Amino acid sequence: MGKYVINLIVAATVFLFTLLTSLANNTFSTSLVRASFGFVLFFIIMFPISWYFLRKSSQVAEVKEAKAGQSINAATPDENLLQKISEERQVNSQASEKSNEFVPLAPPTIKKKEPSASLDSEEIANAVRILSNQ
Repeated sequence: MGKYVINLIVAATVFLFTLLTSLANNTFSTSLVRASFGFVLFFIIMFPISWYFLRKSSQVAEVKEAKAGQSINAATPDENLLQKISEERQVNSQASEKSNEFVPLAPPTIKKKEPSASLDSEEIANAVRILSNQ
């Protein structure tokens, strides 16, 4: 009975759609005959379509069941490769330790000019020019 349910639903949908769209241009009896043909046609066509989808879904389920825990995809790496990798890591860690040493920030110190009794007019003019450009 489960096989026929999907076929009946699709065929009934086609029947109603055909009947409603055909009523606008044809008599009721003509529309009923055309809708009935559509019902029978789609009821029969749905058998191979449903068989195909049921077959595909069972194959997918079988593949999932067969792959689950059936094989181990692991390989042991070569010992020489492991030694190379460990040596590279040691070299990299030693280089990073040297570069990570703390160096305090040493900003340049600002020197204060001694105030002179006589300010040179050229120095004042240069200072004003420098400050005005900034």
